[in-house]
Amino acid sequence: TSKVLSHEMKEALYSDLVQANQAEQQSLRATTEKADEMIRSLDGCICELEAAARAEDEMPVFFLELAQVVEKGSEDSPSLKSLQQENHSLVRWHRQISELEAQMTENSKKLRRLKAEAENLENHITAMHMLSEWRSGDASDSCAVYTFLYDTFHLQLAYEDPSEINVPHLLKLCCFGTEKSQDYAHMVHRLLSQYTQGEPDWVKTYPTDRHVPKLLLDVGLVVGRCRLLGEELRLLKMWGGLRLDILHISCVDTLVHSVFSSLKNFKKFEVVFSVSLSDHHYVLHLHSFKNMIGDTTLQQVEDIVASVTPGKNLLTKTLKKIYENLPQ
Repeated sequence: TSKVLSHEMKEALYSDLVQANQAEQQSLRATTEKADEMIRSLDGCICELEAAARAEDEMPVFFLELAQVVEKGSEDSPSLKSLQQENHSLVRWHRQISELEAQMTENSKKLRRLKAEAENLENHITAMHMLSEWRSGDASDSCAVYTFLYDTFHLQLAYEDPSEINVPHLLKLCCFGTEKSQDYAHMVHRLLSQYTQGEPDWVKTYPTDRHVPKLLLDVGLVVGRCRLLGEELRLLKMWGGLRLDILHISCVDTLVHSVFSSLKNFKKFEVVFSVSLSDHHYVLHLHSFKNMIGDTTLQQVEDIVASVTPGKNLLTKTLKKIYENLPQ
């Protein structure tokens, strides 16, 4: 950005210099034209005098004086030498103007190239922000902060000795959930809190500054899985009733309560799953089952849950399979 600003300032300066040169050039051109006109007038006079001299051969002194006037000039007109000097100056100005114009063209090309590179870098940064879960936060010589999950989860690296910046002294992860957050957001923060408390000594696992990228990747994977789980729950709350006969779904701590209800099949039952993290993924366990209407049994639900392959959108796939595989 500073290079772009510097080139813009140079371009403005060169533009002003070219305008001044053009004004000086016009002034010199007017002077030259005036001198040329005087020379033509003198040439005419000399021709007339030469003709008169040949006819009369009586004016050698006059020609001598006239030659001195032409060579040295007079009070009212410049000499040929001074006109030649002005012409040389004009040629020099022309050359300088050409060089400045060439330099301005080259600087304009550099400026366009730098703007394109800056735009390209901004696009890369935007793409990286879309792919990565973390953002750089406040930093100092003794502390570095990285934020996750819309600035609600912070990773803080503290250094005991700023001169040894490559040796972390303290690693701390903090959740900043709010009371007004949705229940699934509270569950996500609860899972992340369990993750930070359940891991071994962070400093031993990531002892130096070289391990920070690995640390950010590992924490980002867990945060990403939890964020996607929260997104799953949000969508199930919106569309579960229409697609999967889910009458109600809610989260308490790390438990997911889902109530299935179908008047057509005369069934109503509640399934409660406990959610936990395992190797950077979340897993579901059947916490409890309660049948209210119909003949759905705990064994049927357990068999369906056990048949679901762990992976992406595990909760949605499990609830969908329950909906599809229970007797209609």
